[in-house]
Amino acid sequence: MGGIGKTTIAKVVFNKLTFHFGKCCSFLEDIRESLLTKDGTVQLQKKLLSDIVCSKYAEGVKDSEQGMRKIGEILNTKKVLVVLDDADDKYHIKKLIGNKSLHSGSRIIITTRNKTILQGQEFKDEIIPYEMLKMDDAPALELFCRHAFGKKFPSDDYHWLSKELVSSTRGLPLVVKVIGSLLKGKDKAFWKETKIKLRNVPEEEILKKLRISYEDLDKCQQQIFLDIACFFFNKKKTNAIYMWASCGFYPKRGIDVLTNRCLIKILDNKKFWMHDQLIDMGRQIVRQESPSDHGKQSRIWIAKEALEIIKTKERKDQVQALEIDEQDGSVEITNREFERLPYLRFLRLCNGTCVRDFTKCLSKLRWISWQPSFADSRDAGFFAKCCSKLRWISWQPSFADSRDDGFFAKCWSKLRWISWQPPLHNFRANNMYLDHLVVFKLGENYFENDSNAWDLIKVNYIIYF
Repeated sequence: MGGIGKTTIAKVVFNKLTFHFGKCCSFLEDIRESLLTKDGTVQLQKKLLSDIVCSKYAEGVKDSEQGMRKIGEILNTKKVLVVLDDADDKYHIKKLIGNKSLHSGSRIIITTRNKTILQGQEFKDEIIPYEMLKMDDAPALELFCRHAFGKKFPSDDYHWLSKELVSSTRGLPLVVKVIGSLLKGKDKAFWKETKIKLRNVPEEEILKKLRISYEDLDKCQQQIFLDIACFFFNKKKTNAIYMWASCGFYPKRGIDVLTNRCLIKILDNKKFWMHDQLIDMGRQIVRQESPSDHGKQSRIWIAKEALEIIKTKERKDQVQALEIDEQDGSVEITNREFERLPYLRFLRLCNGTCVRDFTKCLSKLRWISWQPSFADSRDAGFFAKCCSKLRWISWQPSFADSRDDGFFAKCWSKLRWISWQPPLHNFRANNMYLDHLVVFKLGENYFENDSNAWDLIKVNYIIYF
């Protein structure tokens, strides 16, 4: 069951045991979610090898089979402590711990919602299962009070109401925290109304219990919550804030509210974190906008579904955000297809490109993250016409980019942020005026001393590298 505290307990155990394993420790979080991304298995393998051996050794991993062999060799010769958090497939576990026996004294901790994944003959070492239990009433009440009152116990006039609310959460720590945070500072009438809502939700329907807190957010905060659930989980907050501010979502206040409600966390590396149950809830909310027609949903994060709605000829006024990560080949998106997405504000496009004249397209875009499979002068129209309101772009162009001299004359006049990995040749674009730019993240480059790129940088007053 999600929300019962598996990851929290795993972190406590991991932190207590690391002393016995030296540097041979690795905690791989949110495996189920990570494996949904392109090269997710390889990235997790690299992190494990980097944690236990070194980053240089991990860089040599080119595919998951090679990664599995390397991990098997290391775990067979070193005493290690590894946590695989939220695993849901035995074959993914094999990819992450190799196919050899572990070194004596090693410990692999696996958290999962599906206890059957460790059954069978695939694993050679001893397996000791432990089933998480729901919280008892006393610790659940204390956890609730810490979030609702900022102390271990309730106020006298809220004592019985607090106990009844905690009972309605069925001892699930995530629900206890979210509901407690929701009720902080609210009057007794709001508490009683919340108690009725909780009692009307079946015990097994945890997402409906969590949705009570979502429904109390204002419209802007709901937009930010859904964006994080669909696209920005485990992404740095700075990038998204530029887009939300431009859209009038008041992101500083919104992020504070979401954090105080225990709906998100900001990690030490400034990335958003969200519990997988809350991610599921957010995506379920988007699905319920139009269960049978993806073109009437506000956000589409699955490449196959995104491509399907782009290729249909109907206008899609509801679509605000798209992510297309085409792993099986490149994709071309035409101007006519984008004309049917008049309210698109976020686009993440991997292994694809845009062609033809985009004069009338994408005027609402605030964010582009683009990793083209190929690019040529046909893409000039895309950038020259669609970026008047763009606030953030992450661009990793191919070798053919930047060869249409001068086409940037009317581009990006309000762009605030660029993250750019330049091609392996000189920059030749002219007349790129970025008067509003405040952040320019420039990757490894091969610009010559007289390159136009240095003129682009010099006109800006605030540059962060």
